[in-house]
Amino acid sequence: MWRNFDRGLYQFLKNQVYLPLMGDLNGAYLGWRRFGAMVGAFVFVLAWHGTSSNYVCWVVLSGCELCIERIGYAIASTSAWSKMSMVIGRRNQRRLIAFAMLATVIPGIFGVFFFLGRDGFGKLVFKKVLMDGAIDVLHLRISLKNRSASAGLVFVHLIAVGYCFNQVCLQLDESINKEEHVRDAEKKTE
Repeated sequence: MWRNFDRGLYQFLKNQVYLPLMGDLNGAYLGWRRFGAMVGAFVFVLAWHGTSSNYVCWVVLSGCELCIERIGYAIASTSAWSKMSMVIGRRNQRRLIAFAMLATVIPGIFGVFFFLGRDGFGKLVFKKVLMDGAIDVLHLRISLKNRSASAGLVFVHLIAVGYCFNQVCLQLDESINKEEHVRDAEKKTE
């Protein structure tokens, strides 16, 4: 989300904070240096926005989102993932990826409630939708009564819409990558 929400801010944080803190891209302890640089960039963001609990929660959720994304990339580069992908096929692999991406989308969504909401609003939405919703789903309390959705129904809706969103993002990413490969191939033939 950070890359696309505000490109100028992203470029500034990347070039002026993240990359200088990370240092050499090939040296030892690259994973730890990436993590430290990410923390440094988020500390800069907190210095800019302030350290109210809303902003701290927003930054923590955004940091969790990026860490989960990095773990996903690490899993995708393993031989076990390659073998499993061959067994389940391309379509099921994409379905599994879209489902796993929910672990990054959900913190991003709730981070927005913390960032934009008044004090306590993000916490309320987080508790009602995520915590109470998950409990309702486990107890099969998924209902719509008197035009009021149960927390379980809202949670199921969040998962379904998030999954569809992830499928669209994967398709968009695939289309953009194909266009870039075509442009690169055309440049090579010129």
